[in-house]
Amino acid sequence: MKKLLFIPALFCLFLLNVASMCSNDDNNNSTQLEQLNANLRTGTWRITTFNDNGNDNVSQFNNRVFTFNENGTVTATLLGSTLVETSTYSITEANENNPNDDMLYLNIGFESPSNLAILYGDWEIDSWSTSEVVLYDPTGVNGGLMNLVFTKI
Repeated sequence: MKKLLFIPALFCLFLLNVASMCSNDDNNNSTQLEQLNANLRTGTWRITTFNDNGNDNVSQFNNRVFTFNENGTVTATLLGSTLVETSTYSITEANENNPNDDMLYLNIGFESPSNLAILYGDWEIDSWSTSEVVLYDPTGVNGGLMNLVFTKI
């Protein structure tokens, strides 16, 4: 008889253990995603760091400002000219190469023949604040790490 009481007690202990392993990471990521989206849509941004496999290429973005719009577009304006390039952007909780990770990604859609096609892809969000977004791509164009930083103007 004691064994019959012991089995439900073990089962309850097992359920409590499983429940304690669950987390609210999805909730945290959703909140982070919403906050980052709101942050990006506020003001204009410059690229202040662009390293491709250790090579500093930030100069190719001099005189460009970026505006992230509520409709999912991003515009890049060349200061002192009428050149404006428009593409898409989104923030997602996983990328197509690794749908099981829990990182946030900034997906930028500039494609060839755009001068900004180097920005195309899923950039892992390393960190962000109200004034800076630090991104990286471990599978950069030349097979090395790419690092990209947007800084609010």
